[in-house]
Amino acid sequence: MCSLDAELLPIEASVTHFVENGLYDWCEQTYCMIVAVGSENPLKIKAVREVFNYFFNSVDVKSCTPTLSISKQPKSLRETLMGAIERALSARDKVESADYGVGIEAGLFKAVGTITGYLKTEICVIVDELNRMTLGMSPSFEFPLEAVLKVIRGEVEEVEEVMEKVFGVERIGEKVGTIYYLTRGLVSRKNLTEQAVIMALVPRLNENLYKKSYPMAKDVLSILKARGE
Repeated sequence: MCSLDAELLPIEASVTHFVENGLYDWCEQTYCMIVAVGSENPLKIKAVREVFNYFFNSVDVKSCTPTLSISKQPKSLRETLMGAIERALSARDKVESADYGVGIEAGLFKAVGTITGYLKTEICVIVDELNRMTLGMSPSFEFPLEAVLKVIRGEVEEVEEVMEKVFGVERIGEKVGTIYYLTRGLVSRKNLTEQAVIMALVPRLNENLYKKSYPMAKDVLSILKARGE
């Protein structure tokens, strides 16, 4: 098993306790699980690999370029969720024999009581071979006002474009992320992505506690597209 930051996951002893007492069957796998990630962003791929390797014994993570209908910078929860679902479905379709498709989309959404009017979050959607989906979100935070205003006005495609100039780091979203500099090194974008992936895995790690049928990814996507802004 790969280890993640201690703040993100239970300690190894706790995991061992659950496995030994039959609460999870993580160690029963005799095959190599194929996990397809709908992104070529190395940060997302690494985050997915580390989280899945933590919970499962044998995992092969593959990446692909997804087919998307959303804008480069989603500006609502609806559009961000659509992007995550499209990435997950596209990954399962494009990677042969994938057990799971994982889609991670970062986006803005309106929030009352904020300085800028928006928060930034990451949504992770995991789709299995039956088209069932589970989802999770990262902690949310505010991007600086200038970045938010420029993307809302259409002056830039993504908020990261502004922050790259502020911090002098190219392709900041594929490295430590803006949040790393805003938190003075305490939190990186990889941390946020890991959190979203972990939260999306929760129902799958505890299936006995989630008796209701899982939502169907394609059905949810159709509803979101029909709903409009």
